[in-house]
Amino acid sequence: VANVLVALAPYSTITGPLCAVPGSHRRYRLPAEDMSDPSVAHPAEVQITCDRGDCIVMNAHIWHSGMENLSLSGTRGKAIVHMFW
Repeated sequence: VANVLVALAPYSTITGPLCAVPGSHRRYRLPAEDMSDPSVAHPAEVQITCDRGDCIVMNAHIWHSGMENLSLSGTRGKAIVHMFW
């Protein structure tokens, strides 16, 4: 299963980047099974920023989340497609 995120607006550290834990899809575990508090950042977490129009394609089983939008605009556009094969 793949996730495809199309950024309709920039993703930055201000507007809330995508966060992911590289290699977590190979652990065959849920975040709650590996972390005492899954709501805090994982030590191996990376922040992914992109420009409007960029696409991010990733394995849907990678542990991922979004960060808070700290901008005053309050908008962050994205389109997500889930692909099964």
